[in-house]
Amino acid sequence: MSTSPSSVAVAHDPAGTRLKLRVSGALFELIHLIPRLLEIRRSKSSWLAFRVAMGMLGAGLVVLPLGLGLGNNFILALPILGLGLFILAILLPPALDGVSDKDKAQELGALIVVDGGDYKRGSVLGYPAKIYVGVEQVWVLDPHHQDLLTIPVEEIASANAEETGGKWSLRICWGRDEAIFAYDGVFAEYLAHVAQGALRGVMRLREPVKAKSRAASA
Repeated sequence: MSTSPSSVAVAHDPAGTRLKLRVSGALFELIHLIPRLLEIRRSKSSWLAFRVAMGMLGAGLVVLPLGLGLGNNFILALPILGLGLFILAILLPPALDGVSDKDKAQELGALIVVDGGDYKRGSVLGYPAKIYVGVEQVWVLDPHHQDLLTIPVEEIASANAEETGGKWSLRICWGRDEAIFAYDGVFAEYLAHVAQGALRGVMRLREPVKAKSRAASA
């Protein structure tokens, strides 16, 4: 009995598949909420405003119970919490230097950045990658923002999330070449579908251009 890849469209239970992906997506976003909030640390002005706001909140929690005449439990708990926030605001490290994924996306002109799992192409295996999706180009970069692969969107023939042996991957085919992005972990299926959706979105945007080119050459 052979095992063949299954594409993203699951005909037998589309409602169940959508629900599963939504639940996975919600959990994924929840787990990654803190890193996204800390992304403001790369902006010096935003990070300074965050620290000032935290300090003011802490100072307010110190004086608020006394001003409102709250009970003993609040008088003891809120000032301790407020003092902790105030000290934390002072001790928080300065803004980060360096290029973020967002900065790189703006530099390239990419519309969206998605997780590429482990990039595999021919004998090249095991490169952690991010996929930067633009209207005309797709860039595959390593964690240090070094270029691993560039694909013209108009040449992409297919971009499919596939499951083989319980493992999920994204397969991009263009011309006579292809690249595979393997995903591991609880969110493997979700990440593969997100990447597929982003790529298919720009492929649809390029369809009118490709149709005009075919008509002109006919």
